[in-house]
Amino acid sequence: MTRYDEAYFKNIGDLLKEILEHESEKMEETANLFYEIIQQNGRIFVSGSGHSSIVAQEAYYRAGGLVSIKPIWLKSLLITENAEMSTHLERISGIAEATLNDYQPNHKDCLVVVSNSGRNAYGIELAVTAKAMGCKTVALTSIQHSSYVESRHSSGKRLFELCDIVIDSHVPLGDASMNHPDFDLKFGPVSTISTVAIFNAVMCRTIEILIDNKKHPDVLKSANL
Repeated sequence: MTRYDEAYFKNIGDLLKEILEHESEKMEETANLFYEIIQQNGRIFVSGSGHSSIVAQEAYYRAGGLVSIKPIWLKSLLITENAEMSTHLERISGIAEATLNDYQPNHKDCLVVVSNSGRNAYGIELAVTAKAMGCKTVALTSIQHSSYVESRHSSGKRLFELCDIVIDSHVPLGDASMNHPDFDLKFGPVSTISTVAIFNAVMCRTIEILIDNKKHPDVLKSANL
């Protein structure tokens, strides 16, 4: 019998293969968008709330990553401050709009919004506000999960219904991927691995496009070498 740690690794491998098979065109479209943004000295913003903010943290100031990445996060929406409060605040309208007013994204920029459920006000309002400012938007979200739930935003829309480019993370409903016959709850979340892998893959392709076009990618080197 396969142990559950081994089964989890297999689940992750299968998930990443599924993403590559079904999302390669969207990832290519996003990489080309990143290339265009970099060419016009624009900014690649990344934002999410709760655990989705991990993608923005991973992308920023990262060895092997692009200098053009600009994270958007609020301490109150990070689980490191108050996990229960962040869950409450991500459902409140007005926070994302006020946040973007500080960053002033424009037509030279793009914003990657990360939200597994795609239903909460913060992520949806980020997309709506950024688009109104002329900024291109990319969603990293679970279509399966979003399709199962209703929006918590006044528009009634979910994230995948609003962004210019939508990359499906293929994360199962509820995030957890494992179950045991003697336990009634699923476990083994996969959303962070999925979305971080997608973002880093797109970034690698962007760097490749820059090199192919004889452009020098501004990539960060490890401070520990």
